[in-house]
Amino acid sequence: MEAVRYAGEDYFLPDAPFYINKMNEAVKDKAKDHSHDFVEICYVHAGKGYHRVDGVEYRVYKGDLFIIHYDMSHSFYRETADDDLIIYNIVFKPAFFDQVLSGIQDLDFGLLSASFLFGDLMSGATGTHRLQLSPEEQMSIDALAENMHREFSQKLNGHMSIIRAYMIELVIKIVRCLSAKEASYRNSMPADKNPIVSEIMRYLEENYSESISLSRLSLQSFFSKGYLCKVFKEATGRTISEYQQNKRISEACRLISSTGMSMTEIGLHCGFSDYKSFYKVFRKITNKSPSEYRKDSLQGDQDLNGRSPEKAGSAQTKRAESPDK
Repeated sequence: MEAVRYAGEDYFLPDAPFYINKMNEAVKDKAKDHSHDFVEICYVHAGKGYHRVDGVEYRVYKGDLFIIHYDMSHSFYRETADDDLIIYNIVFKPAFFDQVLSGIQDLDFGLLSASFLFGDLMSGATGTHRLQLSPEEQMSIDALAENMHREFSQKLNGHMSIIRAYMIELVIKIVRCLSAKEASYRNSMPADKNPIVSEIMRYLEENYSESISLSRLSLQSFFSKGYLCKVFKEATGRTISEYQQNKRISEACRLISSTGMSMTEIGLHCGFSDYKSFYKVFRKITNKSPSEYRKDSLQGDQDLNGRSPEKAGSAQTKRAESPDK
């Protein structure tokens, strides 16, 4: 079933691009996948259920907070009619968010911009992010969401000014949660045991041919770009760019030795924009040109002078098509 697309005009007043509701989500067979042209913060106030994003189901529980950007197909639902999945949906346009940010005077904006969360939100990126709150954080967000919902429902004089103040508080508390989460990982997790590194490696393995930016990786992990680069290098001895390029060249070597594809076709298949960039990176990593490698592979010499593509020349790999830029 094709996702329905909701428009902000259906929810917002002309001078107030903001909306909030509190609802018990539908059961699965009545849930509607949808996208929208606004930003949405979804906070699970009570119960449990599922969040379906681009056709993939994820379990959700009380205390989960999601930030959903433009044009992301998704839906929440509970498993049975006897279950509860009560969610606050806080909906707004970037123009409203700009007004909120302008009211924050003493927040560490270095952290704010480094965490992909609000940087991507303000630049109009698409995606969905999940933050799992501690019991103490849940109590704070519960009260804040309830206050916003009450002000919006009653619409007393000055209610939008109060809601903007509450949104400032919400932004600050989300940033504090992000900061605490990152600090916890930094202080308690050895780099080579860090599950974030394993997740990044898995993501690069599955998407090596894509143009992957650090912003996108931050989008997947809820951690700052600087932290991701640091912990990945400590755990693997390589930059994220080097790891991706080695994966690309490893796949290129396999295709060169096992198929009749042209070198240009192989380069494009592995994620390079043209043959020139493919040739440059291939030679840096293998110390051979693609044609030399094919010739050697036909002669049974496929060991890259005793080194695998992943090991050969990794220290030489630079930032060609680099996600670190």
